[in-house]
Amino acid sequence: MNATKFVVLILIGVVCANVSAIRQPKEVSKETKVGISVPKTAITNSVGTELHVIVTSVAYNEELTGANAKIGPGGPGSKAYAGASGGSGGTVVAIGPNAVASSRSFASAKTSSVAVASPDGSITSGTASGRAGTYARGHIGDGA
Repeated sequence: MNATKFVVLILIGVVCANVSAIRQPKEVSKETKVGISVPKTAITNSVGTELHVIVTSVAYNEELTGANAKIGPGGPGSKAYAGASGGSGGTVVAIGPNAVASSRSFASAKTSSVAVASPDGSITSGTASGRAGTYARGHIGDGA
């Protein structure tokens, strides 16, 4: 490369550098600078927080039955007892700007006992039954 070409290339480089230094950057939006967009809503107030909906339903299940019978000097005697309670539990968590959650639970119990005493002995019987259930659901968005 001869000296003339070298000087011309140096001058072109200096001119390009000066033009680039003078050129002003264009204005860009806030979303372009940061790379995210936070929608303004009445709930978040531009803070960008997420909404959490947590629904919990809890119940307990226990059954107890028993019977005692005896024959003694004073004659026969008997005692019967029964008790029950029922239930279940569940949790649903929905996270998002339109979070919706719901939960239902139920519990029922039924007990019965019979005790019969006579001089010849005693007869006892008892039954207990219970049932329980829970239903929980949640979604985010406009759909169900």
